[in-house]
Amino acid sequence: AGLALARLARPRTLPGQLLLQAVPLLILTAAVGGILNRHLDGLLFAVTLDRYAIMSPPTMTALSVFVAGYVAAMLETSWFRDFYSRREERQAMIIGLAGFAVALLLGGAATVAVLGRQMQATVEDELAKTAQMQATLFPLVVSSALNGLPARTAKLMSRTDLPALLRELAGTEGAAWLEREDGSASLHTGRPSVTSQFRLRLKSANPVWLIRDREWRLEMHFPAAQGQGIIVVQALLPVLDSLFARTPADVAGEVESRLCKRAGQENMACFPSPQMPSSMLLPMQRNLQHVPMWYALNGQRGVIVAPDFHDVLMVAAYTPVPELGLGLVRKIDADKMYQPIRTAVWQAIVVMLIIGLLAALLIYWRVRRVVRQAIETGRQLRGVLDALPVGVWVTDAAGTFVLNNPAGTRIWAREQWAGMSKCCGCNGWWHDTGKRIEAHDWALARAIERGETSIDEIIEIEGFDGSRRIISNSALPLRDEKGAIIGAVAVNKDITERIRADEKLQRSRNLLQTIVETVPIRVFWKDAESRFMGCNAEFAHDAGMASPDDLIGKDDFQMPWREQAELYRADDRKVMHSGMPKIGYEEQQTTPDGKTIWLRTSKVPLHDANGKVIGVLGIYDDITAHRRMVEELRREKAKLDEAQHVGGMGSWELDLVENVLTWSDEMYRIFEIDPERFGASYEAFLDALHPDDRERVNQVYTRSLETREPYEVEHRLLFPDGRIKHVIERCETFRDAAGGLLRSVGTTQDITVRVDAEVEIRRLEREFSSLAENLPDIVSRFDRDLRRIYVNPEIERSTGMSRESLLGKTHLELGMPGKMAEVWTHALRRVFHTGEPEMFEFEFTAKSGMVRYYHTRAVPEYDASGKVETVLTIARDISTLKGAEAVLRESEERLHGITTNVPGMVFQCCRHAGEHELHFTYIS
Repeated sequence: AGLALARLARPRTLPGQLLLQAVPLLILTAAVGGILNRHLDGLLFAVTLDRYAIMSPPTMTALSVFVAGYVAAMLETSWFRDFYSRREERQAMIIGLAGFAVALLLGGAATVAVLGRQMQATVEDELAKTAQMQATLFPLVVSSALNGLPARTAKLMSRTDLPALLRELAGTEGAAWLEREDGSASLHTGRPSVTSQFRLRLKSANPVWLIRDREWRLEMHFPAAQGQGIIVVQALLPVLDSLFARTPADVAGEVESRLCKRAGQENMACFPSPQMPSSMLLPMQRNLQHVPMWYALNGQRGVIVAPDFHDVLMVAAYTPVPELGLGLVRKIDADKMYQPIRTAVWQAIVVMLIIGLLAALLIYWRVRRVVRQAIETGRQLRGVLDALPVGVWVTDAAGTFVLNNPAGTRIWAREQWAGMSKCCGCNGWWHDTGKRIEAHDWALARAIERGETSIDEIIEIEGFDGSRRIISNSALPLRDEKGAIIGAVAVNKDITERIRADEKLQRSRNLLQTIVETVPIRVFWKDAESRFMGCNAEFAHDAGMASPDDLIGKDDFQMPWREQAELYRADDRKVMHSGMPKIGYEEQQTTPDGKTIWLRTSKVPLHDANGKVIGVLGIYDDITAHRRMVEELRREKAKLDEAQHVGGMGSWELDLVENVLTWSDEMYRIFEIDPERFGASYEAFLDALHPDDRERVNQVYTRSLETREPYEVEHRLLFPDGRIKHVIERCETFRDAAGGLLRSVGTTQDITVRVDAEVEIRRLEREFSSLAENLPDIVSRFDRDLRRIYVNPEIERSTGMSRESLLGKTHLELGMPGKMAEVWTHALRRVFHTGEPEMFEFEFTAKSGMVRYYHTRAVPEYDASGKVETVLTIARDISTLKGAEAVLRESEERLHGITTNVPGMVFQCCRHAGEHELHFTYIS
């Protein structure tokens, strides 16, 4: 400032004075330009590695101080005081021109800053959205292919024709081959494979890799038959090729998407791309700064401007792909990206400079040039309006449109606006209420009629082509120097995508809240200090709280389960410190009423937008009843196994979809088969049957599938040592709603003992029948109603009555004498009651009139429970014996009469063979 004052104090000519007056303006222009360039992140000038090399903050500050001192010094010069006091018209012209230039410079800089920043943010936001879309779709496409390939191959793996199987697996676009144990490939089918430049192992039951060479592939390995090696299937992923392919806009801006994964702590391995045909191993730092991929691999999202490995400054949007452990960076050359924006900004600056120059020249030029210059000014203003991304309309005081830009035409789908008054014919509705907007309610109409200023009114409109959009509508009145309204300006911004995204997000939040409140599990979430931040109603009920809000800010020590609080908090710390979830573990919990229940709990860490762990999310389910049920099922299964073992009955189930046969333990004992060696299929079951019974059993089972009826079949099992078992098979088949076969469920009972017993019983019955049918005695069997249920043929010979007339009748029903019937009834009932044999005699008068005497023995017959079921009687004809006894008694009586009347002693003695002594047998 001192140097400037000394310089200006010297007498000068008018041109020199004017030049020195322009110096601070030029310096101010440089300072403002530097500030504007810094605000726009180097957008205004060419982008370099040092984005702020054009003007550093200390330099801009020094220049601003210099300008202030320069002006202050100039005001103290004698020539300026003389100029200010003597030339009023010249003073007004020069000061007005200088003031206008400064105001124009500052106002233009502010306008350029706002518009440039907005355009810059729009481009960077679009780049970030595209990167996020690719990061979202990439794992979904891989997951879909990963789920679809096993499903397709699982249906084909049962084929035995290996070349045909490989052709089916390869399809029309993929490839398949057999890889031997020595690594060689054979039977190659499909498109020829190439050496992959990048392979990423995916999590799956079978070995799966994601491959990138000329195109994206998914490679899966399946085991072939024993000793043949491995079947390798490659499926093309054209969706990924199209996802990462260049679009026409990409070609113009040279946009590149790059996928990388960690390769150690300091390096990363990157997939090939169109700009980088081969994979590369690159460091994650450049000039002691992290590259954008480092942020993506650390779970962060954002946009950054940084140099790449060729020292070219790039604008890069980075985002993680956590499902695959990858990072994605979508980048573009910063200079080329900003070039269109920079051109538009410079055009705006030039237009504003031209406007300023024209405005300054208006002071010197005559009025006749005003119209021509106004046309030129309007043309330049049109260029500015055309470059704006928002719709702009200008009306006169009557509300008639006099100016609009292309963005407005695109929003409303209308070309001609000139002459249209106050948006007549425009259809719109308030977004929050859905109420229709009348003509006088539009912001533009209110600005003209009432002078209201409206900012960012959200409305839904119907374009003149019938399309629907959501816009942000603003309007303000234009006034003259007296404050009268001379027109209005309306600005519309299409925010359809943003609103739809917000609504989708809100719907997602509402859906999530609905799910949280309706799922039959308890859900809660805590902060980093293990304090509850929220929960669902089920969890609040378990905690004895009336509402989830009552838990917020509390910890486990303030809950009914304070006894387990330290254990719960230790689990929280473990999950948050490790960043790894803890899934499906069981633990105990104390309820508000003091009971102890069992829970199945899962906890996962909660992250913020930068990937930092900020808390823990937990869910659990009360499995107390489930544990009791499991224990009860375990006990019941043990009882069932024991019952099957004791009863010699096993159970089985045949999955008719997968042809998998499941046996109980008793089935293996009945068939005497080692579970490790059993093939567990229907064919293996048939192989275990007796060769003579296999076809019959298969026919019975096949017929039951056709008739949809259960079946029962008895067959034999033949063992290697020649033993034979007899079993009885019972089965029922179940179907789905469409009638398709699902499974067959059946039982197998070992009836060998029963069959052997039946054989023995039949043998004994044959022996009994042979003996009873030929006995000279009368054999009868009586039931508990004392009716004959069996008689042998001897009864016909002895009684003259047929066997058929005797069966099923009691003695009274046969008309036998009462005394004889009473003897029989009394004896039979006593045997049924006591279970002891009885013997008795009776006489019977046959139809011929002959009286016969019978000696009868009645013996009990028992059932399986030990209860007397029937009574068997054997009646022997002792009529001859009775006659001999009568003769003997008569002889004895005569001998007794003789010996009694004979004087003297009468005795009888005898000597048995081999004895010397005599034995007296009679003495009178």
